[in-house]
Amino acid sequence: MDETSALPPHDPEQTPIYHTVVRFLGALAVLNLGGIIALAILGRPIPDILVALGSGSLGALAGVLVPNPGGQNR
Repeated sequence: MDETSALPPHDPEQTPIYHTVVRFLGALAVLNLGGIIALAILGRPIPDILVALGSGSLGALAGVLVPNPGGQNR
């Protein structure tokens, strides 16, 4: 029998890098939203790159948090 077949299945959601990525993307989205609100209050134009950064961080966060189709880990 192979040594790796005796190991329990690995859950990627329990790794420190997973939690770090989720925290980083969440913080980026919140800071981005705060920057957009601050610029809007000051009456300054909101750069397109700021909107793109926020959209990208939210999309990446959704991609990380949504479970794999079929419930299997890749």
